[in-house]
Amino acid sequence: MKVSEAAKDLGVSYPTLASWVKQYQKDAKKAFPGKGSLSAEDDEVKQLEQQVKRLTMERDILKKAMDYFVEVPK
Repeated sequence: MKVSEAAKDLGVSYPTLASWVKQYQKDAKKAFPGKGSLSAEDDEVKQLEQQVKRLTMERDILKKAMDYFVEVPK
């Protein structure tokens, strides 16, 4: 099916649909990199989120240990 025919069937203008097709073709490789692999940026974000979670847990453990070993005067 031609883009002009598809545009007519969808009720959108030809230039609009043509720009959508161009944008899809430009971003298609980014949309599904590899076989389900994350892009470099997404992988870095995932690693940083894991690091934040680990550091938060470590901080909470240290707070509890400090409360346990240090008596706060009342």
